[in-house]
Amino acid sequence: MKNLFWTITANLIQAITKWGYLILIARILTKADVGEYGLGLALTAPIVLFFNFRLRTLLVTSFDGNFNIFKTLRNILDILSIIFIAVIALLIYKPYFILIILIGLIKILDLKSELYYSLPHYFNNLVVPAKLIIYKSILLSLVFICTMLISKDLTITLFIQATIQLIFLVYESKICLNFIDEEKTSFNNEPVIFKTLITSGIVLGFVQLIVSLNSNIPRLFIENILDVSKLADYSILAYIFTIGNVFISAVVNNILPRLRVLKINGNLDVLKRLIFLKIPSLVLTISLIVVPVVYMLGIELISFIYGKEYYNENNKLVLTVLFIALLINGYSAIIDNTLIVFELMNKQIYISIIVLAVTLILSYYLINKYDLIGASLTIIIVNLLQLLLRIGYLTIGLKGGIKN
Repeated sequence: MKNLFWTITANLIQAITKWGYLILIARILTKADVGEYGLGLALTAPIVLFFNFRLRTLLVTSFDGNFNIFKTLRNILDILSIIFIAVIALLIYKPYFILIILIGLIKILDLKSELYYSLPHYFNNLVVPAKLIIYKSILLSLVFICTMLISKDLTITLFIQATIQLIFLVYESKICLNFIDEEKTSFNNEPVIFKTLITSGIVLGFVQLIVSLNSNIPRLFIENILDVSKLADYSILAYIFTIGNVFISAVVNNILPRLRVLKINGNLDVLKRLIFLKIPSLVLTISLIVVPVVYMLGIELISFIYGKEYYNENNKLVLTVLFIALLINGYSAIIDNTLIVFELMNKQIYISIIVLAVTLILSYYLINKYDLIGASLTIIIVNLLQLLLRIGYLTIGLKGGIKN
């Protein structure tokens, strides 16, 4: 319970501070700035998530004491991330190049922090990472607010934020490295481990890439088919996913060690009740309580927070559909991590490719026909499809585990 309390508290504070960034941009700058910021997030997220390789999950589930291998791989992946982001920004979104690079750098620094957090996480200590997240969130929010109020310039604000975040990363690394004996983490020329990480990481990274594309492709279609102003509206509404995913991440991180123990002990019946009964029941209960509230009060709350220019009665349904999609995505994330624990990763590539193809087709058709409602319908359909495919694959995998 201590781990869960601190994790949820930390992720709540982190979500609120990041939400505050968007509110500040909407209040101080223009709709165009909100749209450009949303475009930067949509473009960089899939690339960074692919090169994430889910190294934190891999370390927590399979750490052998050799941290330098993880750190070396993380550095290589970060360089590749920024190269890909820079090339795409130059070729397609040249006017927003600097803004996109800065957003990408901030995301890469977050991944570096995640890797260091995995060390105390491996020893089932989530309090230390949680406290570090709280300290960092408060510090960066103060920096963001002060810089934005003074400069009234998004690019300058993001540059200062990235600089402070880099400095704080040094402090984070020192705290987390205390959990291991660094002298025993030399590379020792272990290509087999390195190859295994790359093989598993590519699969997991590709799945994350597709998942991110599934949520961000509609944004890119909105910018292309509609305009930046519409993208600003959608970015405001879809930020519910960003906030929600923080809570999802907190829950998943706490469930992950329990899933690992259930697997090791062979308690498949207990695991099935947890995954297929208890968690879906909880999700359904939350839906019945919260969804009506979101429909009735959601848009009024958004107008109050961001300003009257963001009030649109037609977006009431958009927000409600996105919230339902978020709940589906939360349950899907738990199924996804269960697949990782049972090392059922390879087939997820096929699931991801199917979902990506459906996303592309639906985004083009529904956004052209139904505007932002079409974008929200795309999100809920692809999330539901992905959940059903993952459940099917996990069910087959668990049956195989029982036979073995």
